Amino acid sequence: MEKSKLWQLFVTFSASEKRQMTEFLQSPFFNKRKDVTQLFAFLSGCKTPPSKEKTFDFLFPKAAQYDSEAMLFVMSWLLKLMEQFLAFGEWSQQKSTVALQVAAAYRKRHLGKQFDVAAKNTARILEQQPLRNADYFHTQYELQSEEYEFYSTEKRTEKLPLQKLSDTIDISFLAVKLRETCFMLSHQSVFKADYNFGLLEMILPTLHESKYLEIPAIAIYYNTYFCLTKSEEEGYFNKLKELIFLHSSEFPEREVRAIYLLAINYCIKRLNAGNEDFAKAGFELYRGAMSQNVLQMNGILSRFTFRNVVALGLKTGEFDWVSHFIQTSQSLLESNHKESMVSFSTAMLKYEQKNYSEALQLLQKAEYKDLLLNLAAKSTLLKIFYELQEFDLLDSHLEAMKNFIYRQKDIGYHKESYIHLLKITQKLSQNLINTEADKNELREQILETKNLAEKFWLLAQLKKYPTK
Repeated sequence: MEKSKLWQLFVTFSASEKRQMTEFLQSPFFNKRKDVTQLFAFLSGCKTPPSKEKTFDFLFPKAAQYDSEAMLFVMSWLLKLMEQFLAFGEWSQQKSTVALQVAAAYRKRHLGKQFDVAAKNTARILEQQPLRNADYFHTQYELQSEEYEFYSTEKRTEKLPLQKLSDTIDISFLAVKLRETCFMLSHQSVFKADYNFGLLEMILPTLHESKYLEIPAIAIYYNTYFCLTKSEEEGYFNKLKELIFLHSSEFPEREVRAIYLLAINYCIKRLNAGNEDFAKAGFELYRGAMSQNVLQMNGILSRFTFRNVVALGLKTGEFDWVSHFIQTSQSLLESNHKESMVSFSTAMLKYEQKNYSEALQLLQKAEYKDLLLNLAAKSTLLKIFYELQEFDLLDSHLEAMKNFIYRQKDIGYHKESYIHLLKITQKLSQNLINTEADKNELREQILETKNLAEKFWLLAQLKKYPTK
């Protein structure tokens, strides 16, 4: 039974969900089959997936032999009811949706007074909840649509709220269209997909300086869209950042996380293109997201996010904040990555604080199974040896690092990026730069090399490099 859909769903149920599911199965409105209730009770007592044969013997003790068809039928019926239980749970949590369905039921029964009360109750629930994302406006449209249906049949002499209905459907459409387009653009940049964005390009010119940009659910994605398509025009990003800090509480957690990451990825892209000003903006966004606890997934903070937060914090000189972050947020990391990520992050902090001896100890003791983390650690050792002018150690390290890189397979552009770092570092360490012309030539080489690890560090060392 281990590979069955039933068992795979069953093991995700919490203890409280199992109790609620038992009550659900005992209600004759939902279930009248005793064998289905017994099957769920039997599974609840199992710590490991039982065989179908063992389960069948429990359900049908008087059967002469195993009947696979009967067993599959009971399993299928229970799976269907468990899915209904989950769907009912999701539905019942949406208070405005439940209230709206009550209003629809009264409308269909031509109970005007009851419909008015239910419609007003739905509107009240909508206004009292804090969210104002695209889903909020879609529910507003559905409510207004119900009111239109009611008035057009029950109160034909009254003025119909058609203008309000039209305005709301426009807002709902624009909010959804812009949101999904931004996610498509983000996906497109990573996976090189090619999407057709439909009506959006015809609509965008009408949005400029329109009343719709006063609505955060539209304005946030409008500015995100232009961040993704016109990255050099920084006004869109500045407006986006302002809107995020002002209105992120109006979106559900999952959507807030996505919005923050879209803005942060823009900062990282601009930073990688050589604009160091975006380190501070990216750090501020990370700090804002961390304060709202929206970067975690199921209570877990990814090691990539953890590393990015530390890197941007260090780049902006927020050493005390980074130290506190490492101490207080390490418990959010996956256990199999916690030790290496904390060790590496602490080493980076010590390096930036010029505490090279402690940084060296941490980096030389640790074993990094993650290849990219390993390369980053080796690069930091390279920087420490260079800055301490330990050129014999540096030469040995450069050779060992080169051999390590060439032994790796499937590391893509990272191989080229780190090989370039080794070559330029070697040129700096061997006194091969004698004149200002040599410095300028190497500077142009660094700037023009697309795949180059530690580009900013190399430029900083070159700037300090003495010429004859």
